[in-house]
Amino acid sequence: MGLIVDSAVGLNGMTPPLAPLSKTEAEAIAWFHAFCARHDLAVAYRCVFCFKANRPDGCNQRGEKCLTPRSVRITCRCGVREYTAPMGTGDLATHLSNTAKVMGDETTSHVNFDNGESADLPAQVLTDEEAGIIRFYHRIVKAIGLTPKLIHKPCWDRRTADASMMHTHVDDGQIGLFCKCRVWFYQGATRSH
Repeated sequence: MGLIVDSAVGLNGMTPPLAPLSKTEAEAIAWFHAFCARHDLAVAYRCVFCFKANRPDGCNQRGEKCLTPRSVRITCRCGVREYTAPMGTGDLATHLSNTAKVMGDETTSHVNFDNGESADLPAQVLTDEEAGIIRFYHRIVKAIGLTPKLIHKPCWDRRTADASMMHTHVDDGQIGLFCKCRVWFYQGATRSH
C-alpha cells in the first residue's frame, strides 16, 4: 500500500516550500490593510497549511513590519510569504483613492446574532472601490493559504479566540463585516480587480 500525503501538507507534517508573494498578491494585501486603517480595523492571519499539519496556525505580524510602502511580509511556522518591490520601482498602494465619508454612507442595520440575540447597529455602506478590494483580497488570501480574521479595534476585548473576532461574509452578491458595535455592508456586483 502506498503512502498518502495531503497535497497541502507534505511528509511528516512539513509544508512544501512557500512561493514568494507576487506583486498582485502584495497589492491586494496592501489595499486591504489601507481599507482596515480607514475603518479602524486590524487583521490577523491564520495559516491553512499550519492548521492542517496540526501546528499553531497564527501568523507573526508583530516584531517585524508586515506592511511597508515597498514590502509585504507574513511569517508562520511554514516559513515566510513575502514581496519586496525591486529598487527603482513604484511603491505598493498603501492608501485608498477615495477617503471621503459622507452622511449618506451611514445607516442602521438589524442584526441577528448566532446566540439568538438581535440588535440595531450603525451600518457603514461600503464604496464600490472598498467592495472590489475586499472581494479581490479574499480571493487572493484564500489562494495563498491564509485565513484572515478581522478585529474592530474600538470594541475588541483583546482575546484571540474566534468568538472575539468579527464575522465576515463575502460573496459575489453581498459583503457583510459584523462586530459587536457596527456593521459594514455592500450589496451588488463590483468591478473586478
